[in-house]
Parts: sequence; C-alpha cells; structure tokens
Amino acid sequence: MELTLAKVTPFLPNLTETQRASVTAWATVLQVKLNSRYGNRITDALEPLFVSYAADALLRRLKPTDKRIAQQSIGPAGVRYTDKNSLGGWFWPEEIDDMDSVCGLSGAQSYRMPAPDGIRYGNLVGGIVLEDGDVLVDEEP
Repeated sequence: MELTLAKVTPFLPNLTETQRASVTAWATVLQVKLNSRYGNRITDALEPLFVSYAADALLRRLKPTDKRIAQQSIGPAGVRYTDKNSLGGWFWPEEIDDMDSVCGLSGAQSYRMPAPDGIRYGNLVGGIVLEDGDVLVDEEP
C-alpha cells in the first residue's frame, strides 16, 4: 500500500503548509510500518480502513495535547498515563486489534508445552536419560 498525502487529506481537517510537510514525512513512516506488518494483506477493498487509521494516527501527532495522560498532579509532580501510552507509537491497541482482525491475524495464540519430566529433570539425575524416559544410572567404582 502506498500512503500519500492525497490519500489521507480527506480524513484530515484543513492543514497548514507546515502540517502538510509533517504529514507527508510521517506518512512515509506509517507506510513502512503498515506494509511490514500487513504486507499483501492490504487489498484494495481494505485500503480505506488502513488509510483512515493512518489519518487518525497522523491527526494525533499534529495535536499539541497528549490525550494519553489520564491524570496529572502538581505537588509532588506525577503523571498517570492511560493504557494507550503502552505502544508509545502510532496506533492505539484497539486500532491494531481491528486491523489484525480484518486481515485474519487476530486470535492467534501460542502455548508453551513443558518437556517430559525425564528431560526437564535429567540434569538432576546422576545418569543419562534415554529416549523412552528411563534413566541409565552411572555406577560409581
């Protein structure tokens, strides 16, 4: 997918010349990030969704206020951030979840399966663990 200023302009309000330059530069970065994550899964039919999320990310970058701050205190100074700050990047978690789901990437889970006891605890046994799990104990002279 090629992310250009012309594609994101309908989603953005009136931009100044400085903002247009920033959006053009940032769009190149977002294009690389989206293409590296989703690649050829971004079809012509799905492209408007990705362009919309990219425009939202760009608009957040253009706004001077940080919407990721949940609470601030003055003395002693402290800031509590929302969970949206965890990405520290362009997209919010729910946006990534939505893009993943339309591309068929959501719901993937991995499970850790422990090794059999003979292998896990083989280093604690004074011998060799055989393939069937039996332990061949060394005889001391």
